[in-house]
Amino acid sequence: MLPAFLSCHRMWRTLAVTGLAALSAMAAVQAQTHRAQTLGSGASVPAYKAVNSLGQVGYNEGLFSSSGLPCPRGSFFDGSSSVDIGSLGGGCTRLEAVSDAGHVVGASTLAGDHWPHRAFLWTRSGGMVYLGTLGGSESVALDVNAAGQVTGWSRTHGDVQVHAFFWSAGTGMIDLGTLGGAYAMPNAINAFGQVAVTSTRSDGLSAAFVWSPDGTKAEINPATGVLTAVADLNDAGQAVGSWTDPQGVSRSYVWHRSSGMTDLGVFGGTAALAFRINASGGVLGSFTRSDGVDRAFVWTAAAGMTDLGALAGTAAYTYAYDINRYGTVVGRSLGSDSLEHGFVWTAARGMQDVDTWIQNLPADLETTPVRAISDSGVMIASGALLLSPTATAPVVGEVLVDDPLAAGRSAGFSASFTDPDSGDIHTALWSWGDGSPNSVGAVSESAGTGSVSATHSFAAAGVYNVTLTITDSSGQKAASSRQVTVYDASRGFVTGSGWLRSPLGAVKSDPTEGGRARFAFVSRYVAGESRPPGRTLFQLHGAELHFRGQTQGPVTLNGQRAHYSGTGRLNGVEGYQFSVTAIDGDLPGGRGRDRLRLRIWHTDRNGATVVDYDNQLNPSLAGTLREGSVVQRGRVVIRSRAD
Repeated sequence: MLPAFLSCHRMWRTLAVTGLAALSAMAAVQAQTHRAQTLGSGASVPAYKAVNSLGQVGYNEGLFSSSGLPCPRGSFFDGSSSVDIGSLGGGCTRLEAVSDAGHVVGASTLAGDHWPHRAFLWTRSGGMVYLGTLGGSESVALDVNAAGQVTGWSRTHGDVQVHAFFWSAGTGMIDLGTLGGAYAMPNAINAFGQVAVTSTRSDGLSAAFVWSPDGTKAEINPATGVLTAVADLNDAGQAVGSWTDPQGVSRSYVWHRSSGMTDLGVFGGTAALAFRINASGGVLGSFTRSDGVDRAFVWTAAAGMTDLGALAGTAAYTYAYDINRYGTVVGRSLGSDSLEHGFVWTAARGMQDVDTWIQNLPADLETTPVRAISDSGVMIASGALLLSPTATAPVVGEVLVDDPLAAGRSAGFSASFTDPDSGDIHTALWSWGDGSPNSVGAVSESAGTGSVSATHSFAAAGVYNVTLTITDSSGQKAASSRQVTVYDASRGFVTGSGWLRSPLGAVKSDPTEGGRARFAFVSRYVAGESRPPGRTLFQLHGAELHFRGQTQGPVTLNGQRAHYSGTGRLNGVEGYQFSVTAIDGDLPGGRGRDRLRLRIWHTDRNGATVVDYDNQLNPSLAGTLREGSVVQRGRVVIRSRAD
């Protein structure tokens, strides 16, 4: 039951970040005043909690260790530069939240660990502090307030249960208990140390409570039906979430200890979820209209519910992600061109495409979705693209290389950049990730726009992380990185590297998650070997989905198609199986388009197969040359013998 509970918790946290909207009184930012700055093309900001009111940002570099296991690195951006926050001795750190005073919390590895699963608190002055556990083997800090009080979850003695905790320097870790069940998961902590917790009851149903530092628990109870979860809590002690009515319909609510729970309804649709509440009591959420279209809403006691609309008009969907205290909302919506666009919404201007707010944006950088906005107007777009009213650092585009690459052969690398300060001069440094010395890049520039190039040869097959760092004459830095796949051309192989667009519905725990997904794989074709050497890596940006293959079976080659399967880790957890189907569009009959299908699944306690990810949504196309998703950038290469 524990994996299922944690999976539901991850799904709830994802839904709580991918269905949001907003309203309040005034806009804190003005149109066409923002400049872009990349915190790292391989980086991601985990949620709105990782951006504080000052515009300071916590983010994770989704890297892999030398062994191939996921090994994220947490960094803190203070408004002008970034610092790696380190680890608890194991080298890997997953950041979750940042307070208004610059505290950072998350999970890190102890020496010898392979996945971040020990709660920490970090400050620039004090470094990283291990918060301990509730007697079990794992703990994760999820939120922190400006006083340095922390909430998160931990396994208890024997790893039998998972409980929410409260931690402060004075009290240490306190078990918040449950409502009679085995599990309790916190969602937010406010300025006064109150914690909103979703828990199970003794009958196994979901419930919720707000815990206060005096040790009291205030349970959130609907008059009828069943409470599903609590999602957010503001400093006034107001909580929001969702509940299920007696007819089985999911509905939104707002709660306070003095007034109890207020049902916000479904706004004429078929379902509604509330995810966020700001300082003035504006409730954010999403609802499904009667025609099946998902929309973002905001509710206030004074104005009731407001549908935020969509970029493309009345028939398009909208998902909002965050709202600041001034009522500026950010998210994603379907545009009139049938593509998703990041948006900014204010009560005064309505919904606008975020690209119209940004100066000097390189064409190859995506701004969809816009995931967070601070009270100071700093926004986070895509994985970790900083949109700031005062940004002065260069903006680096994607690292370009025609990979997969053959080992021992020289290849050309390049990237474009822009700088709002057109008079700056720039230098560039390439880090190749294979143990070789860094290389100085050749810079060509004019009036704030330029490009960088270099050549490099990798000695051995593998997957390497290549990073380009550009520094301007004022000392501002920006970096862009990507993983490069290198194969051994002396043997038969199937290999690929690049990115594809993961369709909505591929992530089975949250069908609304989609977008750019990076992949890198290489598997040698060795006749007679049951487990040929190789590696498979996959990451869906903006979602908590990282996969690494551990074992790989033999490769089956059939013309333009190659197929293999094996076992691996999903988000650092073992026990998953996968299969890869690759199509080389350059081979005769391949139709000129490379394609890739990835399927990940596990077996539950009843022996049933549970699919976790599959980007093949139409079963009738399986086995054809239209299977999987088109490789947008990069390529797939299949060779049945040496070149």
